[in-house]
Amino acid sequence: MFNIALKKSFSHNGSHSSLWMKFIGKETIIADGDTLCRYTKGDLIPIYRFNENINLMQVAESVVHILLYESMKCFLWYIDRPSPEFVPTEFQFNSENIESEFSSYFIEYSNSAEESGIYDFKNSNIVFKEKIVKNNVIVGKNIFIQLNYNNLIVSRLGNSGIQLWSCQLPNRPFWEDNTGPTKLIKDKIIKIICYNNALIWIATFSGSIYAININTGEIIYDIQNPDQEQVKNIWKEKFLTGKTQYSLKDVPAITKSIAFETSEFDIKNNIIFGLNMFSYWEFSLNAPSNSLRVVDLSKFLKQKNYQGLDFVSNSLPFDDEHIYTCESYEGIILAINRRTLEIDWSYEIDIEPQGLLRKILTLYYHNNQLFVVDRENTLYVFEKTNAST
Repeated sequence: MFNIALKKSFSHNGSHSSLWMKFIGKETIIADGDTLCRYTKGDLIPIYRFNENINLMQVAESVVHILLYESMKCFLWYIDRPSPEFVPTEFQFNSENIESEFSSYFIEYSNSAEESGIYDFKNSNIVFKEKIVKNNVIVGKNIFIQLNYNNLIVSRLGNSGIQLWSCQLPNRPFWEDNTGPTKLIKDKIIKIICYNNALIWIATFSGSIYAININTGEIIYDIQNPDQEQVKNIWKEKFLTGKTQYSLKDVPAITKSIAFETSEFDIKNNIIFGLNMFSYWEFSLNAPSNSLRVVDLSKFLKQKNYQGLDFVSNSLPFDDEHIYTCESYEGIILAINRRTLEIDWSYEIDIEPQGLLRKILTLYYHNNQLFVVDRENTLYVFEKTNAST
């Protein structure tokens, strides 16, 4: 189902990698150290070479922010222009927001004062700024959201950044399992899944998904993990008995602390779905309150001796036919059939194990291609041979 088209090792430069990838339209842009490249059919085609290593960040639909590491110079590259043109900018952008014409920026002045805000790439001007406004997410053309633990703050863009409303989510604390002191954690927003029909869909750390009206801040839907109370009691019992370790068998997979974090919106089928450890879940946005379906994938995964699916980010790549995931500690890449939920294809990264370190660090799917980076900073590109979309 997939053929390997490229396998290339990249260097490490201090604390960061020399490899950066961005996917824009049909384009795949890669930074190879100091060289900006396009990936095309198994080849890296150089576009431009800088005098020092670079970092790439996609900050708008067709705009890439380029940071030169040694000199800390910043440029904007508008990739839809006929020839490579790098526009110097004083702003160092610190977030990606490709679904809007806006993005967040962060500036550090010589007096160390910090400011952040919204920059309009279409008109090349600052829309709004103030001190310490971080974790901004743009919705549509005129609304921006700040995430503050379990508080959602929504404001309208403008010179004053007028706040429309603030929504405090229900306080659903849960027990965190670690090897340190036990503690009861308050809920926290971990992901905005999508914006659809005037509703913001968000996932929280305790395993809940909320739909909030963009105009009023009212919680319209509250979808809870079906085993949420069960897992909270399991964690609590473990801690109160002095045990700080538990087996995955003790905890329903969907109720891990990151449950629902990998949820994605499938606009074509109007569903939110996700995958984690041994569980798949989905519900329809046509009937969110009574359509949650949870499927145990153990019989498919344990047949191949897989220890459960784990992720390298909180996004889940997919297309019409497959969900693309991995067992990152074992270095196994998987394509799971969305209709049957069986494994249609797998590939194992061939590197030596090193304790509990992940073998797979990143996994992306773009334009019928899988891009995988392993722990040794080797890029694998797999091209889908029978893609229907």
